[in-house]
Amino acid sequence: FHPLAIDLSIHVQRDALYLLLAGGAATAALAAVRRPPRYGCWALAGALLAAGLFVRYETLELLALAPFCWIPTVLYGKMSWKQAARCGAVFCGALVLTCAVLIAVLNVPEQMSRAYLDRIERVMTERR
Repeated sequence: FHPLAIDLSIHVQRDALYLLLAGGAATAALAAVRRPPRYGCWALAGALLAAGLFVRYETLELLALAPFCWIPTVLYGKMSWKQAARCGAVFCGALVLTCAVLIAVLNVPEQMSRAYLDRIERVMTERR
């Protein structure tokens, strides 16, 4: 796990780690939705998603899908809004904590922010 792995993982041969982490995060989130509230599954999903952020940019897109796991469970009466808020807090807490630990352990705060800021800048200029 290193910001330089983001550039290396653009190649097809480097997708295995991304697929493992993103698939694990999606599987944990779906397991949590199946029988809510499962806070451990949400914590695992957040941690796997955070690790995936160090591998591919596309992992960030999965973050936007997380609320679509909580909203249907509330609408179908499987979970209350309070439980959904707790699940969201556990997910976000695990995501932030895992990111912070990985950045501290790998000692890559500048590289990580530069990698994502460069990517955002490239995407914004391509759309114009």
